[in-house]
Amino acid sequence: MRAEPTIAQVHAFVRLARKAVRRVVASAPCAVADVGHGSLRVRALKGTDLESWRGARLANGVRMATWWGVQDWERFNDGPSFFQHLFVWRRKERTGHGYVRVIVDRNDDVIGEVFHWNMEPGGDAFELGVWIRPLHDQRADFHRLLIRHYEECFRAGGINRIDAPVPAGNVPAARLMEATGFTREAVIPQWRMVGAVRSDFELWGLTRARWESVRAELLGLLTPVPPQSPVTNGADSKGTAAPV
Repeated sequence: MRAEPTIAQVHAFVRLARKAVRRVVASAPCAVADVGHGSLRVRALKGTDLESWRGARLANGVRMATWWGVQDWERFNDGPSFFQHLFVWRRKERTGHGYVRVIVDRNDDVIGEVFHWNMEPGGDAFELGVWIRPLHDQRADFHRLLIRHYEECFRAGGINRIDAPVPAGNVPAARLMEATGFTREAVIPQWRMVGAVRSDFELWGLTRARWESVRAELLGLLTPVPPQSPVTNGADSKGTAAPV
C-alpha cells in the first residue's frame, strides 16, 4: 500500500509548483501596449463587455458563422459562452500562450477583437485572428488601428513573425491582410476544419524584415483624423469584414 504524503511533502510540492508557474509567467511574451486611432482603440476584454460584445458578434453573424463553422450562432454568443471565452483567454494570457484584446469605439462599446494565439512561452511569433462588426465610415480607422498594433508588436513586443491563416475564399479577410502589410505566402490544402469540412487555407505572413520594408509607408497613413460624432451600435445584417 502506498503511503500518504506528509504535510511537509505536500508543502514542498506546492512550493515547486508555484516556482514552475512563476518561471512560465516570467518567460511569457508580454501583451503589447493598448493603442488607438481616430474613434477606435484597443484594450483588454472585461466582464462588463457582455452586451456590446454579443451585439457586435450577432451583427456580423452571417459572415462569421460561415467561416467559423458554427450552426447555432446565438447560443455560441450567449452569456455563458462569453464568460467561458473571457476565462479561456485570461488563462492563455497568464500562461503566455496568447491573449485577446477588444476593439472599442468612442462609446467604449466592443466592435471587434484581435487574437494572438499559438504563442509559446518566450517565443517570438504568433497567429493572428481578427473579427470586426459592420463598420461604415470607420473602416480607415480600423485599418490604421491594426497598423499601430503591429508596430507595437514589432517595436515593444519582441515579435519577429505574425502568421494569419485565412480560409480560402474569405476575400474580405485576405484584403484586410494585404492592406495592412501582410503577404500571401502559401495555400495549404485541407489544413484546418471549418465546421465539419476540412478546408484549404491561405497563409498570410508578416515578418520583422517585411515590416521594416513597409512600415514607413503604412505609418505614413496614420495622419490626424478629425473627431467624429459618437458611434451607435445599431445592428446590421450584412458584415463588412470577416474573421481571420
